Amino acid sequence: MTSPAEPALLDLAGDGRDQLVVPLSLAIVGNTTYAIYRATDAAPDFAYTGTVVGFGLDRTADGLIATTAKSGPADRYTDFWQFDDARLRLVAGIVRTYAADGSSVCRADTEGAHGDSGLSDQDVERRFCDVTVVAAQPVR
Repeated sequence: MTSPAEPALLDLAGDGRDQLVVPLSLAIVGNTTYAIYRATDAAPDFAYTGTVVGFGLDRTADGLIATTAKSGPADRYTDFWQFDDARLRLVAGIVRTYAADGSSVCRADTEGAHGDSGLSDQDVERRFCDVTVVAAQPVR
């Protein structure tokens, strides 16, 4: 996104269709609360699907939406979402803590995001700590 203060059309799910991303508020640490709207073949008008928070809205190669947020200088929280019919559904969350030397430790987010993937904390870490996210772009 070019600015967290402007609405944007982005293909968040990598499905070849734009979703409407509307910023609602900006926090002091740089996180923005976004309302996400989606149209489908069955319902061509944009409909509200949910709200996400982060300074980054990206997606994974397998079509999950990835939102990255921060609470301070050392921790980055990434939540993974997917569209489930007309709603956004939280799949899982991770937190990466950075040290002064640039190294980091990744773990399942057991205090914040509790997705409904059915995965154990160890499975969440194996699946999501090394996932590559790509910038969501508008459909051209």
